[in-house]
Amino acid sequence: MEYIINLSRFLTEEDRNSLMQKHIKIIYESKFIELIGVETDNIREVKKMEFIEKISRPVQGEFQEGEFNSTITFEPRVRRTLLSSRSLVGWGDTRIAILDSGVKPDVSVTATKDFTNTGMMDIQNHGNDVAKIVKFLAKGSSLFIAKVGNTKPTDLYVMHGLEWAYNQGASIINISAGFNRRCSGNCNLCTLVNKIANAGVTIVIAAGNNENLEDSIECPGHAINGITVGAVGHGCKLTSYTSFGKVGEGKPNIVAPGNLNIDGRYINGTSFASPFVSGVLGAILRKSGSVGKAVEYIYKSVDDLGHHSHEQGLGYLNLEKLVEVLDSEENNSPSAGQNQSS
Repeated sequence: MEYIINLSRFLTEEDRNSLMQKHIKIIYESKFIELIGVETDNIREVKKMEFIEKISRPVQGEFQEGEFNSTITFEPRVRRTLLSSRSLVGWGDTRIAILDSGVKPDVSVTATKDFTNTGMMDIQNHGNDVAKIVKFLAKGSSLFIAKVGNTKPTDLYVMHGLEWAYNQGASIINISAGFNRRCSGNCNLCTLVNKIANAGVTIVIAAGNNENLEDSIECPGHAINGITVGAVGHGCKLTSYTSFGKVGEGKPNIVAPGNLNIDGRYINGTSFASPFVSGVLGAILRKSGSVGKAVEYIYKSVDDLGHHSHEQGLGYLNLEKLVEVLDSEENNSPSAGQNQSS
């Protein structure tokens, strides 16, 4: 059986040897927080070790999709050409990691990692759709796919996937999965999101699909350093399914299109609003110079929809405004001034 173990310290070689002697297999060891994942049928022996603080079973979550009702067309309509006509498609070494249900051969990827031992094939098409949305907006990016659930994700695999993505050099990590548990942003998963974000990686997270209920955003959407994304639909209105945050919490951060037609199917959910933001960030990363600057640009490009911040965050990511911001920044840069004066 698999377990998550919180430690009183990072493991020493002596600690590892002690675990090995008791036939405890370490399947994940965090470099950011004092935590390991293990596989064992001998958990009683683990509890006796002096460096063990807490033992828990992995929690199963959901991929944040809505109902499936039936070329990618978003609601509201999105003009991808606003980006592509300016060569904003993720060229350069733009690495985007997707932690999801796998991928199919019709999506070009750079590297994959299966934490479930079920194979990388996406049997429910969720991760594959997420990957296609990212590639639609940032076709020049390199995708790194971590399979963290076959039909449902577990927090152990998501944590392991986060560190794998970090080690692959990802600038952006997309998590279209959530865990419906009471969380104030200080659980193991949210703590790890915050640590990796502090190390310079932007982590984009689906808010959840809990029908506009207040304080219904799912973990790790509470992580203060993540970008939590809610969904809008037709007419640029908040969808009836998108989760709302807690008053004063600062979540969600932003909203984006969550309803779309893809390959002849209609899909919806904050699962698909999240990769929209990830894809846009990837598309403008090289132009921005850093992922932090890219985030700053998208936050400057929102439309206030007139809702409370715990419902819409800063507002709706508007691509037309985004390219205006980027063009303005370019025109006002010191190099632009030099060119004009020469």
